[in-house]
Amino acid sequence: MIADHYPFNPVAQADIQGVNDQAKSAPNRVKQTYGISQEIELGHQGDYRRSQANSGWSRSTWEVRQQEIALTALVAKRYQTLVYAQRKLELGREVYRLDQQLVTQTERLFEANQNPRGDVILSRLEAIDARRIDAANELAYREVQHDFRAALGVTAAVDFLPLEQLDYTDKCLDFGSLMQQACACNPDIRAKRAALAEATAALQLAIASQHANITAGPTAEIDENYTVFVGGSVSMPIQILNRKQGERQQADAQRLKAAEDLAQTQAKVQIGIQAILEVFGERLKAAKEIDRETPLVEKSLEDAGRLFTAGQMDLLKLVELRRRALGARQQSLDATQEAILAEIDLTTATGCPRFNAILVPPHLK
Repeated sequence: MIADHYPFNPVAQADIQGVNDQAKSAPNRVKQTYGISQEIELGHQGDYRRSQANSGWSRSTWEVRQQEIALTALVAKRYQTLVYAQRKLELGREVYRLDQQLVTQTERLFEANQNPRGDVILSRLEAIDARRIDAANELAYREVQHDFRAALGVTAAVDFLPLEQLDYTDKCLDFGSLMQQACACNPDIRAKRAALAEATAALQLAIASQHANITAGPTAEIDENYTVFVGGSVSMPIQILNRKQGERQQADAQRLKAAEDLAQTQAKVQIGIQAILEVFGERLKAAKEIDRETPLVEKSLEDAGRLFTAGQMDLLKLVELRRRALGARQQSLDATQEAILAEIDLTTATGCPRFNAILVPPHLK
């Protein structure tokens, strides 16, 4: 709005002088001069001011967008971390439930003189360890839940169960297409690009301001004989002592700095996307491999449970298999968590995060 208005207002002038006529020959005893003048820009400075203002507005808009994307990424990460903590808590409670069942089973077999007393003691120790792990998982879940509420700006103690896990893409992502997307959508790059346009317009304005403005307008004069003079006046400064070279050089330095900031930002985003893409590829591969192996481990554990019930496997081997199965499921959770977090970082770097819609309880929306 400021750039749309002309910076100079017209100036009205009035010069009234009394005539000291000792001979009293002048019929008019008051000499009057009136004029209106307007400073006029000759270098199209208004166009450059509007261009500078539009570029500044665009820069501010992209800076706000950058903060919005950063908040979206933060909420997405804390949401997924909460889902991860929830799945880990559920896994620990399932293990604790199975350990309690194992204690009951070993005690029954011991009473039937089918298992030694040591199996009962071992199963109880396993149950105690599972209970301790469950308590630690519960504490970690509460802490992550608090962090998620803080990211949402929710102060009330709200339970977020159940939560749906975010999914990660299984497509092969191309670095070139990601960089094109980043150049078009990354708010940091767009803000620096708008800042360069703003600095370029400021330089053009400084160059245009080297052209001197003229001040022109109509004038009217009534002399002591009532003779009326009507005409105009034009004035222009002669730029000899000050040609505004300093302002031009300063604006040019600001433009060069903005261009350097844009180049550095593009290089930083490019390096970041390349590094995150490599990490995401490795984590995606690990997650797929673990997902393929986990069902085999689960089936082996079921077979081992049947063998133990039939008395064809001792308790130590069963406990070892259960620990391996637990480790496999934990690795699956970890690999999925790392792949999702890496994709959040990757899509955030391009400026187009996929996880814009975070599932929260309906009363919080």
